[in-house]
Amino acid sequence: MKKLLFLISLSAIFFLGCGGKSNVGANIQQEQAIVSTQKARVEAQDKSTLLVMATYLNNMQKYFDNTTDMIVLSYYYSPSSSQIKSDLGKPIVKLNRESIEIVELENDNELLKDVPINNKWSKYYLARSKQKEEDDTLNLTVEIYPFPLVSLELIKEL
Repeated sequence: MKKLLFLISLSAIFFLGCGGKSNVGANIQQEQAIVSTQKARVEAQDKSTLLVMATYLNNMQKYFDNTTDMIVLSYYYSPSSSQIKSDLGKPIVKLNRESIEIVELENDNELLKDVPINNKWSKYYLARSKQKEEDDTLNLTVEIYPFPLVSLELIKEL
């Protein structure tokens, strides 16, 4: 009887130890995305809120070799009432106090698979800038009228 219990226990341990390892790479990618993301929530005078998130893609193994800094910027706007305009303009973005160009991304863009939170009601942009080796932190400022300026600090993993 003891041998039977021992064999069943050993078999269970063997089968449990062998399962569920196919998503290890996906888990690492997701963990890198979370660590490389900063967010801020701001409020306008009319009590509307804006949630801004930035994910620095170059910290992820998939983008290590890029020669440009790539940041996916997203925002979700929550108006305080239904009478308030629900669409905001294009953000003004600066990286380390320098203006940079941003490109709006469609909700089905391949890059959005690499950000921790992806939903259809947020707006997404790709911000790109030439990499500077001496910068180990990126100071990103985002201005979306009528909200106050948002500052996010993204750390480069060297």
